[in-house]
Amino acid sequence: MTIKFNKYTAKQGFISTYLPTFIISKPFFLNLPSIMAQITKYSIDHQFEENYLKIRAKEKRILTLDEIRQLPNIRKDHPHYQEWQLRQATFDRLQAYFKEKQPLNILDLACGNGWLINRLWTPKAYFTGVEINEYELDQAAQLLQDKDNVDLILGDIFEIILDTQMDCIIVNAAIQYFKPLDKILNHLLKQLNPNGEIHLIDSPFYPNATESKAAQARTEAYFQEFGTPSMTHFYHHHHYDLLKAFNHQLLYTPNTLKNKINRKLGRPVSPFPWIIIRA
Repeated sequence: MTIKFNKYTAKQGFISTYLPTFIISKPFFLNLPSIMAQITKYSIDHQFEENYLKIRAKEKRILTLDEIRQLPNIRKDHPHYQEWQLRQATFDRLQAYFKEKQPLNILDLACGNGWLINRLWTPKAYFTGVEINEYELDQAAQLLQDKDNVDLILGDIFEIILDTQMDCIIVNAAIQYFKPLDKILNHLLKQLNPNGEIHLIDSPFYPNATESKAAQARTEAYFQEFGTPSMTHFYHHHHYDLLKAFNHQLLYTPNTLKNKINRKLGRPVSPFPWIIIRA
């Protein structure tokens, strides 16, 4: 087991302070690998993590380690079963693509609990997971502790110096937490090899700025209802026009004729595009 775990944070005791009792009572982050004793500390703002975990708990999105091991499969009586069915289809497309491309250095940005690295893992590649949510990254450390070639980093992607250039950067259900879009994409492009790719998956993109603003208003009402109005400052609504400055391609488009027909027939169809941005 060769996980490196670098914590880019100086604040301790956050988890026990802010997580609901019913969550911290579960031993998700205990007995972590001893190699994690090597820690590089940087000070980061924990306000996002606090708000993020509150809303995740209320939405019933914080999973046990046993549930994470099975993702994207999840039991049928789980409240987010249908959502994970759609994400299973996304994963299947991504996995097939990687089998053909065979990238050697893969960065999972905002890797969360590590489920995607766990499912994509192969001994032929090196995986780096970056996350600013300490709670879920501790889960990832447990999940991946028996896998070689994994580097987990707790910190802000703009503050971290990566050891190597990447063949592939995946932003899985997370690009909405970065703004402005051009800033994060330009930063990630600098981390790529000459033929490298950024993959944006399972995140909403809107047709134009008008629809983006309308979605922002709906999001504000949603977070207000859940008692976490400050989360609005961390959740953003990107639209396709923002991609025009980049060399991008849509490998999956939600609104094809086939998908529209399947949607009308009641078949599960992901509403999220698969966007590749190339160096």
